[in-house]
Parts: sequence; C-alpha cells; structure tokens
Amino acid sequence: MSMSSLEGRTIGHYRLLSKIGAGGMGEVYLATDNNVKREVAVKVVSMQLSGQQTDQQVMNAVKNFQREARAVARMQHPHILALYEYAEEMIDGRKVTYMVIPYCAAGSLAGWIKRYYGSNQPLPVSDVVHFIKQAADALQYAHDEKIIHQDVKPDNFLLLKRHSERLPDLLLADFGVASLMSATVSITNVVGGSPLFMAPEQFSNKPVFATDQYALAMIAYSFLTGRYPFDITTIHHLMYQHANVKPTLPSKINNLLSYQIDEVVLQGLAKAPEKRFPSIMEFANQLEKAARQQTHSVNISTEKGRQETSNLQPTHSPHTSTIHIPVDPSSGVIKEFNLNTLQLPVLPITGSLVLLDVIAFFIIPISLRILILAILILLEFIVVIGMVLYNTTREKTGNERKQ
Repeated sequence: MSMSSLEGRTIGHYRLLSKIGAGGMGEVYLATDNNVKREVAVKVVSMQLSGQQTDQQVMNAVKNFQREARAVARMQHPHILALYEYAEEMIDGRKVTYMVIPYCAAGSLAGWIKRYYGSNQPLPVSDVVHFIKQAADALQYAHDEKIIHQDVKPDNFLLLKRHSERLPDLLLADFGVASLMSATVSITNVVGGSPLFMAPEQFSNKPVFATDQYALAMIAYSFLTGRYPFDITTIHHLMYQHANVKPTLPSKINNLLSYQIDEVVLQGLAKAPEKRFPSIMEFANQLEKAARQQTHSVNISTEKGRQETSNLQPTHSPHTSTIHIPVDPSSGVIKEFNLNTLQLPVLPITGSLVLLDVIAFFIIPISLRILILAILILLEFIVVIGMVLYNTTREKTGNERKQ
C-alpha cells in the first residue's frame, strides 16, 4: 500500500480528505471526524517489517509509542497541541498507527517565519523572546511529566493565531512521532530527531532533558542571526560540528545583539548536557533577562546622548554678533540678564562701513563724490568712537558691580 492511496479512505471514524504534510515516519492528512463533524489532522505512521526487524521489536516500538501517546493525552497545557486519539488499524494487510490532533490552519512556525520575515533574516529580539518563552513553557511542562520531546524544531510548532495580537501563539506538536522514532533506534539504526537541531548526546541515542534545551537554543540562534551555526553539508560533517565546533558568537553575525545574549545562547548550546542551564525554562528566562538588559542599555545610551546634546553651549569669539540669553529650562522664563555684559561688535561694523565707502566711491557722481565721502567718513568716525566708548563704559561698570 502506498501512503498516497489513503486519500479518500476512512480510518476509524475519520475520513481522510487530503494530504497536508509528510515526514520521515508518515504523512499528515486533513480529515473529517464523522462522529462530531469537525476538521482534524490525522498523522499516519506505517509500521512494517524488514529483513532486519522481528515481530517482537516492532511490537516493542509500538508499545513505547503508545505509552508516550497516552502521556501526551494526559497533558493539558496552553502551548501543547492536544492529542484527540491514538489507535492502530490494519489496512490492506499492513499495521497502521495513527494519531488524531487538532487541525491548525495557520500552519507551522517555520512557515510563518518565512512568510513574515523571509529567509536568512534575523528577527527582532522581542519576537524571539516571545516564541522561545512559549516553547520553553511547553517543553518544561513535558519535562515535568518525564517526557523528552527529542524533535524540537520550528516545523513542530503549530500556530494559534489571535486576531488582536501581532504575534501568534505556539502549540508544540509531534511528541508521539519523536518517541516512536527514538524507540526504533535499536532496530533501525536511525536516530530520532532532526540532525540540524540534535544535541551531541542524541546522536549516541542518549537523550536527556537538556537535549531539548540544545534544540531550542539552536532555534534561538537561527532566529537571532538569520542563519544556523553549523553548515549543512553531510550528516557526518554536521555530527562532527555538533560535537566539536564552537558556534560563532551571535553578535558577530548580528551586531545589534549584546554579549549577554551571546552568553545565554552559547550556554544553551554547550556540548555537554551538564554545562547547559539546569532547566529549559531557566534558559528562556535568562534569554529574556539578557534581552531586557540590552534594551535598557540602548535606552540609557540614547538618553545620555540627548543630555549631552542639550548641555552643549554656544562658543563665543570677540568678533561674534550672537547674543546668548539664559532661559530657565523648566519654566521657560528668561533668567536675570545683565546688560553690562553686552559688547557691541566694533570690528565687523567698521569693516561694513569701509565697504560702504568703497561702493559709494563708484556710484556717486564725480561732482559730488568728495563732499559725500567726507560726510560719510565723518559719520563713520563718530559711530566707531561711540561704540568704543560704549563698550569701555559697560566693561568698567560691569567690573565695578562684580567687586
């Protein structure tokens, strides 16, 4: 039986309408629940024997999947996708395991990021914190229930879009498939999870709670920088980088990030699980704290710059004609203004008068030139002498009042 032939088929009381997704272990169908007439999503996993598998190994894998599915069904959390039903059915002689979950028309976080931010573009730090906090909240709840997700990635977060909010809420999905993949490691030699987000210990099939933290830190790194810390060439090269290569500081890629954010993200990506944060929620809290510190630092720098600009005082030279009148900045009222400090600009005015004489020499008729120039020079002499006496008197008076 090919998986594509399930369109239009009925499994249990669910009629499979169309395929809406596919993964390594199965496919996801939009379906109708015939009992309550609602749209749901049905994830179908086909368990089949190969020459290297025994009936007992397949049964153990299914039992582990079923045990995990039951645990997920017990969880009630606002950021965990509900599990409506888990069941198995024989179709055309093949055992098919399936899960029924809510249908989320808004799609996945990975698709939303591409639509709204594009590829290889960093997200605003506040948006990253929003998503990481919700994801960590869901994963921490699962960890408290003794469940390790093992396949944390943007594709496994579905969206609950609220019209009144700019950013959607997250719903963590695919617990059961990740557990099933982990359960089959010993019989298929395929490690559960997505290699790009897998912690070093996961490649050795030794996942711990901090394994999910590593994957979430990978997501945070990619959101903050617009790229992943490791090159995706071959699976073996990727495994080597996860185990041995220290990621580039996020701030080296996105210079808007602070060193506090660098420290938090890199601790979440520590090679040894015990070097990471004590819990995945602590990782998210520290990232939020680092983001607040960065915002606070930017605000302080901006305010300091404004204060420095407002404190700048105009400079004066002996030849300037600018008059500075002190004003109280709080009330806008002019402070005491001492006229004794007012000095008339002698040199600029004298220069202007000389220029006026030169112009007059060329435009005045020859018959009147000598008489008019003589009068102008006399008046200019009186003006200059008056300004000098005025400044001398003001300076003397000012000094006497200071004494």
